[in-house]
Amino acid sequence: MTEKILTLMICFGGSLIQGLSGFGFAMFVMFFLPFIMPLKVAAIVTGMQTFFMGTYVVFKFRKHIDYKIAMVPLISSLALVPIGVRLLVFGNENILKRILGITIVSISIFLFIKSKKEIKIKTNVKNGIIAGSLSGIMSGMFNVGGPPLVVYYLYGIKNRLSYKATLEFSFLIRSMMIVVMHILYGNINKEIIFFALFGGIGTSIGNLLGLSMFQKINSVILHKIVIVLMFVLGTLLIINK
Repeated sequence: MTEKILTLMICFGGSLIQGLSGFGFAMFVMFFLPFIMPLKVAAIVTGMQTFFMGTYVVFKFRKHIDYKIAMVPLISSLALVPIGVRLLVFGNENILKRILGITIVSISIFLFIKSKKEIKIKTNVKNGIIAGSLSGIMSGMFNVGGPPLVVYYLYGIKNRLSYKATLEFSFLIRSMMIVVMHILYGNINKEIIFFALFGGIGTSIGNLLGLSMFQKINSVILHKIVIVLMFVLGTLLIINK
């Protein structure tokens, strides 16, 4: 029972971060869950929670989704996930994790330095492919593909709600594919369902609270929150063994 309560608390923290900023759930949860359950179980539980949380958010903000902007990075992301998985299988896990962490921290430092200037990223095919491909590879390795899409949408989409809705839509489609794959492979058992149920309680509460806070903050504060979260979560990847 202790593990179930801890799962609830961890999912609450991750969903609060995700609800507030639009990303960070998987990175936060996958840092802590492996301490109380096998890595494989943690990955499946995280995928199920991401799907559950994304379904609610996408439905709530469905009118703000920019499908036209989302299609290129989404397709690129899904196409490159297998490459990320292959890198994980044949590469050194600790080295890859640190490379990803350093990359994310570097992005956050760059955005911080440039924060006094207005950063604009064109939402075109080339940039969409770059963002989506990086996200797919990073997702395939450690399910941390949020940062490339966050940067692309945050600085390419002017409307704050559209940013949130489009980002969550992209995450939802990817998590749907992951959950379906686990079902087909028979990886979801009674133990995982119980963990997912307890996690779902924490995810629901944290997500609702985070969304409430998100709707009250302005774009300038949102950008600062994203930069800080990238730095912190990237650092967690670097130090995580």
